[in-house]
Amino acid sequence: MRSWTRPRRRCVGSGTAPAGSAATNGRDSVAAERGYLRETGNLLFHVALLAVLVVVGVGGGFRFTGQRVLVEGQTFASTRIAYDSFTAGRFITDTQIPTFSLTLDRFRVDYVLDNVNALGMPKSFDAQVTTTTGGTRQASSIRVNEPLPVAGTDIYLLGNGYAPSLTVRNPAGKIVLGCVKLRRRSLCGFQAAVAVWA
Repeated sequence: MRSWTRPRRRCVGSGTAPAGSAATNGRDSVAAERGYLRETGNLLFHVALLAVLVVVGVGGGFRFTGQRVLVEGQTFASTRIAYDSFTAGRFITDTQIPTFSLTLDRFRVDYVLDNVNALGMPKSFDAQVTTTTGGTRQASSIRVNEPLPVAGTDIYLLGNGYAPSLTVRNPAGKIVLGCVKLRRRSLCGFQAAVAVWA
């Protein structure tokens, strides 16, 4: 016979021990056990943890991330080879990468001017861009932590820097190479780094 006792949720069983038992000498005995609900909770926790790991593992196979540095005026077309860095999930193929183009029209930076302790620190970044998807052009802006949704992806603004224009002259002063855009920090011009997540 079994019954549940309250409030501690113990399972109690009673009966007669076999004749000659050393513990009871054939007399009636009572036994109790507890912890069924604790074990159930433990089992549910581990099943849920396993389900989360499976969802993250499988879901990550259908995602990709890519990064690209753009200088003001440059246009970027979303193809695998056009990204500066590209990480694809196990199940992503080139045909699954959304097709769109993005032009960095203007990049604005506001600096702190009213606080002596933070003078010259960047206060906000704003990338004015034009996106083209399926022949439709749209002007938008991307700010830090405010991604731009385009063709099922989110485009984030990751960072900024300078993109100087260099002119190379020979000893006679003649220009031998001009308008070289570098992706390095310097003292003039602006560049922006964007990331595409899907």
